[in-house]
Amino acid sequence: MISIPQSTVFYNSTVKIFSSGQVEIFVRDNVSHKREGEEVVHKRNSCQDEEKKKIYRYQASIRAGSKIRELIIQNNLVYHWVLTYREDMQDRKEAALDLKNFMKRLRYQMKQKIKFVAVMEIQKARAEKYGVEVIHFHVAVDKFIPFELMRLTWGKGHVWISKETGGDLNRVASYLSKYLKKGLQDDEGLREQSENRYFRSRGLEEAERYNSIVTEQIRAEIESEAVQVAILWGC
Repeated sequence: MISIPQSTVFYNSTVKIFSSGQVEIFVRDNVSHKREGEEVVHKRNSCQDEEKKKIYRYQASIRAGSKIRELIIQNNLVYHWVLTYREDMQDRKEAALDLKNFMKRLRYQMKQKIKFVAVMEIQKARAEKYGVEVIHFHVAVDKFIPFELMRLTWGKGHVWISKETGGDLNRVASYLSKYLKKGLQDDEGLREQSENRYFRSRGLEEAERYNSIVTEQIRAEIESEAVQVAILWGC
């Protein structure tokens, strides 16, 4: 039998294994466990009432961002497109319908299924310059699509392939995840309409997932060995 010191602290963790062989480990800061004799006691960080909304919102954004990152990597959605509106589109439900119809037309034109994840975002520069919050989309797809086909099929404004992500799968995943998390944390309207957080095609594969508990020592070793570290906090 392994002897565990009374002062040992444990953390909940999730391991995701992707079809490419990539492994991601998420260790949560918000739940700890302290062993007292044979009993494991769950201990949560305390939060002031006035802080709870902010923290819950942050946690929800992290979960949503983590989910679309997983979907993009697992389904190899390496092509990152940006779709904008010529007019000042502000109606989220109408924009969501535009995206749905666009993907239908695109599948018809390509004559094949297209896997995608899309994030709705407010154009910050346009809002700051003109005082109007105009919607646009970031869309990650699994297939090469000719520019002219994308432009004509969208037909509502400019389209372009993102140079910032450069066809790098992890950068595409991180980029869209960042936009979603920022939108959920900053945009009250986007947070209130859960159906407009992000959009995905049906039948997307998910990574293998395992939940576990790690000690403080193992947590420190994971952080020291990880390529990237993101600390999740909250109640």
